[in-house]
Amino acid sequence: MVRLASLTALVGVALVVLPGATAAGRGPAAESRVISGGAIAAAAHRVGADGVTNAEIADHVAAQARSGRLVDSKAVRAAPVGGGSLTWEAGTVINEARLYRSAAAGSSSRPGDVLELAFLSGEDPASTGPADVGVVGAGLGSASYTGGTRLTSGCQTWTVNGNSVTGCYQKFKPTNDGSSTRDYYAYNRWATAVGKTDFIFDWKPVYVDIRSRPFVGYESRTRGMTDYFPRDSTELCQAGSGIDVGVGSLSLKIGITDCSGKYPIPNATTKTMGLIYDSGFIFPGVRSKGVEFEMEVWNSQGGAVPILGDYNYGKFCYATLLNCSGTLGKNGW
Repeated sequence: MVRLASLTALVGVALVVLPGATAAGRGPAAESRVISGGAIAAAAHRVGADGVTNAEIADHVAAQARSGRLVDSKAVRAAPVGGGSLTWEAGTVINEARLYRSAAAGSSSRPGDVLELAFLSGEDPASTGPADVGVVGAGLGSASYTGGTRLTSGCQTWTVNGNSVTGCYQKFKPTNDGSSTRDYYAYNRWATAVGKTDFIFDWKPVYVDIRSRPFVGYESRTRGMTDYFPRDSTELCQAGSGIDVGVGSLSLKIGITDCSGKYPIPNATTKTMGLIYDSGFIFPGVRSKGVEFEMEVWNSQGGAVPILGDYNYGKFCYATLLNCSGTLGKNGW
């Protein structure tokens, strides 16, 4: 099979291994796709001047409203991607989407299935900020804050076959960071992977991986990463509680979920922060899993505001107890 990394330069390419081909340990059929950001943007829909919308945009707005985050439908974009739909908000750019699905080892009467979804996104360098989105309310994964300003925020959701990965971000600047040489910023990230409800078995998100780093082409705006949360997996053990973090005068209160199976992956050298959830097993599992982290970055005082890019990944398994292997690479992440 052609390596996914070799396809990233191709616009909108879909590589399909038809039934009868093999993927090691995964049965007779497998499919891999890499969809470029250009192809996604070209296929995007938005609400027209008459207010007419499509179902995907309406679903995105409704899902955000259920989490306590009200978004103007006119600021939402939607595109058909990978046999499903990808939605995002103004101020956010989608750089690439990757999909892998195949049969997996299941019972003798019903083979299992594996679905992997990954997309690269981030703050749009051309965005003018939160006014583009018109967000009202914090949302379940958002941070409440004092002593600073929210500069940007956005959420994106990719749904395929009823399984979805939603990735969100917020960027803040303290009113007073206490430094005469640096400007500090806080970046809050959270994501939720939700499996499809089925008649016999539910699809389960067994692995969720989110990461953030300086946006490609704008690395010089981020001179360093000074702090992050969580420091280790034991800091996320009280589901439904919150943690206070921040820098300078900025105080953020972030809601947290169960820490079980979560592992932070900071890298100060590459100015990257991430968090991985690994269930460690497939059955019984849970149908919805949330992850979250916060990172603090800086630039020289008076320098341009850092722009961050994000990686969002979820692996879902259905009707398989022993094997839920995946193949998607992280393309430099």
